[in-house]
Amino acid sequence: MRPKTHARGALMIAHRFDRAYRTMTAAVSVLAVSALTMSVAMPATAVVGPSADHTFAVRLDIGTGDSNRACSGALVSPGWVLTAASCFEATPGAGDPPSGKPAQPVTATVGRPDLTTTTGAVRAVVELVPHESRDLMMARLETPVTGVTPVTLGVTSPAAGNTFTALGYGRTATEWAPLHLKSGAFAVDTVTGGDVALTGQGGAAVCAGDAGGPVLRTVSGEVSLVAVSSRSWQAGCFGADPAETRTGAVATMVTDVRDWALDLVANHYPVTWSAAHSTSTVHQDNSSVAVSHNGTWTAVVWTGDDGADPADDLHSRVWLKVYQNGVTRFTKAVTVYDEPKSWRFRHPDVGIRNDGTAIVAFMADHDGDGTSEARVKSFDSTGTQNGDQDVNTAMTRQMITPRIAIDPDGLGFAVAYEYGYFGSTEANTVRVAYFNSVGSGMAWDKQVSTNGSSRNPDVAMGANGNAIVAWDRDYNANGDVDVAVRGFAPSGAEVLPGYVVNTNRTGVQRDVSIAANYDGHFAVAWDTDENGTDQVAVRSFTAGGTPGPITLSSLRAAQPRVGVDSQRRVVLAVRASGEVLVQGFTASGTTADTLPPITATPSADSNFYVNPEIAVGATGKITLTYSKSVTTTGFKNIQVGTGLFNGRW
Repeated sequence: MRPKTHARGALMIAHRFDRAYRTMTAAVSVLAVSALTMSVAMPATAVVGPSADHTFAVRLDIGTGDSNRACSGALVSPGWVLTAASCFEATPGAGDPPSGKPAQPVTATVGRPDLTTTTGAVRAVVELVPHESRDLMMARLETPVTGVTPVTLGVTSPAAGNTFTALGYGRTATEWAPLHLKSGAFAVDTVTGGDVALTGQGGAAVCAGDAGGPVLRTVSGEVSLVAVSSRSWQAGCFGADPAETRTGAVATMVTDVRDWALDLVANHYPVTWSAAHSTSTVHQDNSSVAVSHNGTWTAVVWTGDDGADPADDLHSRVWLKVYQNGVTRFTKAVTVYDEPKSWRFRHPDVGIRNDGTAIVAFMADHDGDGTSEARVKSFDSTGTQNGDQDVNTAMTRQMITPRIAIDPDGLGFAVAYEYGYFGSTEANTVRVAYFNSVGSGMAWDKQVSTNGSSRNPDVAMGANGNAIVAWDRDYNANGDVDVAVRGFAPSGAEVLPGYVVNTNRTGVQRDVSIAANYDGHFAVAWDTDENGTDQVAVRSFTAGGTPGPITLSSLRAAQPRVGVDSQRRVVLAVRASGEVLVQGFTASGTTADTLPPITATPSADSNFYVNPEIAVGATGKITLTYSKSVTTTGFKNIQVGTGLFNGRW
């Protein structure tokens, strides 16, 4: 049989179900052709045993109508399910599972141990990647699942005498199609190559519908997946031969090939792009994106200019779109003004809480006098406005490009802004204002910068509530620009004194970006020409401000945007020749087990200024936005991209 080749973008993986597997399955079928129905004639499909509530367990429905079959599986990353390859064979026992797009519809139900409920999520499977020599299949979901913790792949291989727990949605002793996940205890008899021979304990058996179900080891309360169910004698299963008494089963070991699954998750890069607000009659730009700590909510903001000239932001408005688990909850104009006709609302930023509350900050020139203030508005998960206030009414100059950071575990938030005159060459300053909640009034407002002209602020906040501000400044007023950070507690006390981020202060350091995770650890990225070539630098910090090394990315680009996950791994998005490039790093600045440099956009944009933005969730899920040209006259719309993850999960 010729090896199959699977291709997705630049990734090429050869897949082959080798002769050893086909010979093994044929031998088993000869041993008991009439009884071993799950070995070749039918994939395994349910465990006889008590109910189980592991939310990472997955039910797979394959095909439609009379050809429908069911299997089980396990969520091993938010976007991938590990199951048995034999579930997908066109001819059971052929040993030649498909790869690529499924030939027939495949639906995965995740996080729903009780199938009569609506918990969890239902996703289409859009890609199949079989292991080359084992009864294992990785199935990619159409969109990642949030709110369900994937099971950890075990590192210690099974051995004779071990006792494991098998899960499945298949038949029981009395039910053809049970509606609840079941579990059973199984003892390991022997381990031969990738086959783990098991014997059910206390009447447990693997039945039709359990193929691909997880076989779990539990040590000190920690659960890991060591194998998946493959074949069984089906003793005690509904519809099985009453004379059959053998409760033996065969599972396929995962532990010794776990890197195959983990590398596939880490190095597979499909990005699904969709328009935030599809129209070619409104010019859209200046997007920003945020995700909630629990991963359930995503908010995207942008400006929409309803004028005839894309270069003129007259009549520009701020728009907000909120998603729950990838599904749109609402899209609405944050700013709605009719008079006077010269208003402008620009440069929005957004944060979103675990309950779906979105807070938007933006520049507001509502009366058309040419002076912009900073304003914030708050919206609940239904899109109802529940807060509206100016950032600081005492300011007499312009409040430029406000950036917002919210407490992921509380009501507090901070807005950093540049203070001076928009487009002016005179020395501007950077300030940050703190609020205990929307509508409570400003708690304090501080000047962050101390010398030189300071511009382009960004702000980040973890659950400690500390507002960490980053900005670039002409510190010696001679054209040299460096990058600095400074932090303040909710009380206003300084917790991170002014710190120069870039060790080498020569040349121009600009376009700074900062992001923090829940624990308050943060990362900073910026554009630098310190080596005579424009490139992007990134640096990670602990919550207390201890810096890691500076890493110069291989991405030769501009306008860096940064995100950080719960493991302090950093993701960098940049603009390069009309495309959006993305790369991952560890907290120490290495690239081990992180997302390598990729082009996230499907093709080069006709307009160079794609203005990428990024948000990274706790589990490394990446959400991107950028401005895409949609007309030859320069109108753009905002694209939202999902599907990327940083590293192994």
